[in-house]
Amino acid sequence: MGIPDDNLARTAPILTALVTAISGIQWTPDTGPAEAAFETVSIYDLQDLFTAMKELVAAKSRVALVVFEGSSIENLTQGHQLHSQEIRRVTVLVADRNWGDRKKGFMGDSGSPGAYRLGDLLKSALPGPLDGVGQVYVRCTGIEPMMIQGQDRQNQVGRGAVAVALEICGGEKLTELRFRTY
Repeated sequence: MGIPDDNLARTAPILTALVTAISGIQWTPDTGPAEAAFETVSIYDLQDLFTAMKELVAAKSRVALVVFEGSSIENLTQGHQLHSQEIRRVTVLVADRNWGDRKKGFMGDSGSPGAYRLGDLLKSALPGPLDGVGQVYVRCTGIEPMMIQGQDRQNQVGRGAVAVALEICGGEKLTELRFRTY
C-alpha cells in the first residue's frame, strides 16, 4: 500500500509530547520513594533562553528546558520518487541545585540527583518511539556540561547544568517525480 503522500509530523505536537515524556521521568533518592526527576519542564525558544535560565534556575532545584533549534530534511531519490524525512534538533537544558556546593549540583548526593544523573536519566528514558506522535522516534546525540559565567555564576551558587542534545526523527513525505519538468 505504501506510505501516505505527506506523513511528516508537526513540530508543536512533537515538542508537547517531549515535555510529557520528560515530565514522566522518575528518580529515586537514597531514602524515600521515587519522585519526579524534574520540578519544572518547559519549552523555550532560543531568543528567550537566557531569560528562561535566569528565571527558572533561580526558582527551582531541578529543571528541564526544551529548546527547538531547527530541523533538516533528509531526501532520497528512488526512481521517480523522492522520499523525505525530517530530523528536528532539540536541546534539553537540565539543571540541578545543591545549595552552597556547585560540585554537588553536578554530581548529586543522597537527596539530589545532580545534573549529570538527570542528563543520564534523559539519555536512558527518551530514545525510541515518542508516545502521542505517530511514526516519530527520539535519539540522544550527546551530553555536555554547561558553564555559567560572569555575574550569573555568582548568582547560581550550587547550580550544575548540562545540555542533552536530541534528534527527533519522524514521518515521511513521498513525492512523485514522474510527471514533473525541471
